[in-house]
Amino acid sequence: MTPALRTIGIAAGAGLASALLFAASAKGGALALVIAYVTPLPIMIAALGFGQATGLLAAGVACCGIAVLLGVLAGGFFGVLIGFPSWWLGYLLLLARPVTSQSGQAATSIFAWYPLGRVVAWGAAIVIGAVLAVGAAVVIHYGGYAATLASLTAHLKNVLIDVNAAERSFSESSKTVVRLLPALMGGSTFLMLMVNLWLAARVVQASGLLSRPWPALPENLRLPRAVAFVFLAAGIAVFAGGLVGVASGVIVAPFGVAFILQGLGAAHTLTRGLAARRLILFTIYFITLSIVPSLLALAVLGVVDCLLPLRRTQPPTPSPTAT
Repeated sequence: MTPALRTIGIAAGAGLASALLFAASAKGGALALVIAYVTPLPIMIAALGFGQATGLLAAGVACCGIAVLLGVLAGGFFGVLIGFPSWWLGYLLLLARPVTSQSGQAATSIFAWYPLGRVVAWGAAIVIGAVLAVGAAVVIHYGGYAATLASLTAHLKNVLIDVNAAERSFSESSKTVVRLLPALMGGSTFLMLMVNLWLAARVVQASGLLSRPWPALPENLRLPRAVAFVFLAAGIAVFAGGLVGVASGVIVAPFGVAFILQGLGAAHTLTRGLAARRLILFTIYFITLSIVPSLLALAVLGVVDCLLPLRRTQPPTPSPTAT
């Protein structure tokens, strides 16, 4: 089999797998959420293990497959929010350049890989752009923000109305849910992409196909400082309300999840060497999983670590190859 046919075959298989997973999740059911969560995985495995051309082609095949199965709009939605972001994150994760010595000679055995924090920041930025684009299309379709809010609230009310609930109380609750929905979509989609990127990298590494040495996540997950300023500004703008508040929420949610991840990384690094490290980390995870508002503390730790680095980043890991 020629390399071209091999690429096409792998891409077609990965793309069709993603399309079928997405279509199966759209049918609903108890396993729908789990199935939906792993839809990016085949594309990411193709990109990380078999090259970026394979990953890009897999994303295209998935979009076309979903368009056939569920319609053109569904295919476009998948491509913007899941398909092509999955390929792009795989591309960034394998991006590298040779490290040059003080004499100006390239060190042939060492490569500086694209920083993990920037990969995460790209993931959040892509999701923010995609959700804002989808939201803008919806607002234009309904003829303005007010009309969109009224229409979506009415739809939600018809689906979820409780016969024991007061009409006015339910109407206000529906509006709140509709306002929060874009931010929830952004945060959950970003987390889904990050989990799948980690899982795909682990699968490809186990198969011996991952060209990038596996980084120490706690030490290397540090977002660019500019992200912290954008996050803080958007957090203030959320209180403006209206369309500005909703759009700002879309920015806050993915970046907030990213800073929670950085906060966890900082906690792992800062407790290293302590006798009670396991107990401390267990307590942190238990509290954050049990008391959702406590996630704010991890986000604050992540922002502080971003602006005032509390950890040292490890030097580049030697590797004989780069993609």
